[in-house]
Amino acid sequence: MALANKIDEDLKTAMKTRNTLALATLRMLKAAVNYYLIEKKKETIDDTELFQLIQKQVKQRIDSMEGFKKGGRADLAEKESKEKAILEAYLPSPLTDSELRSLVQSVIQSLGVTSKNDLGKVMKEVLVRSGGRADGRRANQTALSLLSGNLEA
Repeated sequence: MALANKIDEDLKTAMKTRNTLALATLRMLKAAVNYYLIEKKKETIDDTELFQLIQKQVKQRIDSMEGFKKGGRADLAEKESKEKAILEAYLPSPLTDSELRSLVQSVIQSLGVTSKNDLGKVMKEVLVRSGGRADGRRANQTALSLLSGNLEA
């Protein structure tokens, strides 16, 4: 079953079970998908694009949690944490550090990149090859480390 279909089914289930948190979270995700489709002038979204969109939503929840914690709003931080958990259930398991390092090394070698100036090319290819399993921040740090001359590290 395509991921978009699974999200639709889970949205219906949340409606039937009156799970308001899951319902609100999935509705926000569906709205983000619709905005994405309109922006890209597309009719459908594939799983890789959807993974990236969900990762963006998760990152937004993490940023909101940090802001709420700084502002002394533990209740809202907890709500964001629960929404984050709901969204993360749709993501594939993230790459381990060794898998990520191996992927970044192979991309650097296949592209023939030797300097940090080509970091954008490396990152684009890493995110495509990972199939939504690589966190952009971790991938960036790994690529920077490898391009800084630490190829054996």
